[in-house]
Amino acid sequence: MARPISRRHFLRRTAAAAMLALPMAATAKKSAPKASKASVRYQDHPKGRDVCGRCRFFLPAVGHSNGLMMQGTKANGTLAIGHCTKVAGRIAPMGYCILYTPRVHSQ
Repeated sequence: MARPISRRHFLRRTAAAAMLALPMAATAKKSAPKASKASVRYQDHPKGRDVCGRCRFFLPAVGHSNGLMMQGTKANGTLAIGHCTKVAGRIAPMGYCILYTPRVHSQ
């Protein structure tokens, strides 16, 4: 018959396991290489109404507005260069590539 485990012992083991798993999860996310701009046919101008600023993979510049209509803008309203989770390099919010996937906004 197994001995019962104390709550304190269980919590210590669980915390230790979580701390060991955290670096492994972070490493797994960073291992996927980003595509080059040429391979995804990136252009710094829109294709119709499709723009990087409306794509689910676009990351606006840090410190700039994240509002629905002002995504990726500076405080004065001008567009700020951001980044993409799929494409390497700096990405213009008014750019476009073949990986464009519109954001899904929950209502």
